Amino acid sequence: MELDPELLCMWCMHPLPSKGAVCPVCSFQLSKYERKPHHLPLYTILNGRYLIGSAIGEGGFGITYNACDLGTNEHVAIKELYMINVVTREGTQVIPVDNSDEIRQYYRECRKKFLQEAEALMALQDKSGVVAIYDFFQANGTAYIVMEYLKGDDLLAYLKKNGGRIPYAEAFNLLRPIMKSMIEVHRAAIIHRDISPDNIRCLDNRRMKLMDFGSARFTTKDSHSKLVMVKAGYAPPEQYAQNYKIGPWMDVYAMSATFYRCIVGKTPKPSTNRTDDSDIEKPTSLGVKIPKSVEKVLLKGMALRQEDRYQDMYEFYTALKKASAGVKGIEPKTGPSDAPGSAVPDDDDGYSELLRQLNTQPEESNGKYVALAVGVIIETIIICMLISQYLH
Repeated sequence: MELDPELLCMWCMHPLPSKGAVCPVCSFQLSKYERKPHHLPLYTILNGRYLIGSAIGEGGFGITYNACDLGTNEHVAIKELYMINVVTREGTQVIPVDNSDEIRQYYRECRKKFLQEAEALMALQDKSGVVAIYDFFQANGTAYIVMEYLKGDDLLAYLKKNGGRIPYAEAFNLLRPIMKSMIEVHRAAIIHRDISPDNIRCLDNRRMKLMDFGSARFTTKDSHSKLVMVKAGYAPPEQYAQNYKIGPWMDVYAMSATFYRCIVGKTPKPSTNRTDDSDIEKPTSLGVKIPKSVEKVLLKGMALRQEDRYQDMYEFYTALKKASAGVKGIEPKTGPSDAPGSAVPDDDDGYSELLRQLNTQPEESNGKYVALAVGVIIETIIICMLISQYLH
């Protein structure tokens, strides 16, 4: 029997008893949904297969929608490349706001990078700690990524439910799959640049997955643009600048800051407000029970100068794992047959050298493009799946 799209909830994609009915699963009501003019209309079908539902959230780089894969009837999430103030929408079409050749070329380059990242992420062997990519394509003058729908709370909500902070051993166990998956992400020459608790989803089985690669980008030389994305407390100081070396050390800072937030109960002091590496409250001085060796690793991960940090996630993870030896509650290393994330081994002597071969040279910055991008985004608009307001 052919599926009637109007009998699907536009939030959770569960079948409805009748058209326009309140969803019996998530309580979503179509009549109360207000679509923003620049969002795709409900029931739009992309690539002949994907039914667009309600928008989950948006940021400076794109809009994320609930969607249904009509080929499998699976609830998925679809991210549309939509750069506010760079493009506008006419019907379902996305077009640059400036018709100049320079801006059109700039947006074509953005689409290219967006799809390159999707292809690289889709090819990852280890998806245990990052959102899985199912498909990607171009349509409506822009590009789309079809990804795994992550049901559950974000890490911030998880912390709130657990008294605002969690023990270090629990934080290590929860974030370990993300660190190991990010090793492979870095190996693919992709830098996330927006790791933070609100971009980490806690699934029903207490597994954590990193989502929203919207601010990620390849470390290639041929780009003429640099979009500035910062999240206070998690972004390293160089990320506030227009010209800086993009590299894995940026994600190391953000991951260290995420650990800090988990075990301390508050966001670390913004990097641009710190005078030096000592200008941060140490977790142990705030009553957090962790070995000094662990604290030393976390603080080195948040060093203000990138050359003083661990240079990649493998180096950071290896140091943190070694410092955590003997900590009660740390799950033991599991073998490749039963460990999510086992595609990336715990010990890989040649990996650090491989990472150092990544292209991390300073990029040329085109003033027009940077000014345009900086005007769009100074602070990250958090793309957060607000599922909890509909799920009971």
